Amino acid sequence: MNIESSVRGDKQVLNFHGHFDFSANREFFRAINVALDAKTTAEIEINLEGVHYIDSSACGMLLLLNNKAKLRGKSVALANATGDVKQTLAMMNFRKTFAVR
Repeated sequence: MNIESSVRGDKQVLNFHGHFDFSANREFFRAINVALDAKTTAEIEINLEGVHYIDSSACGMLLLLNNKAKLRGKSVALANATGDVKQTLAMMNFRKTFAVR
């Protein structure tokens, strides 16, 4: 998986590309730690438009991110999920935990 980061005001946008599974954990945690440490970031948006596969370990990583963000007073939003990824997030009831766009 490849993750590209950009900043829009107080929002850090992480654009994910590829398969989002356990093999992405190093890249994922490197990217989210940068976003979590940024003092001007109030929201972290995970753009899933480029993700065509997500598994339960990736869902767990997103939940961990959400917990870490809350502890730092930040929010997490999931954006642009399509196809199987969107269905997986819906099945996991992520709308109750995340802002989903």
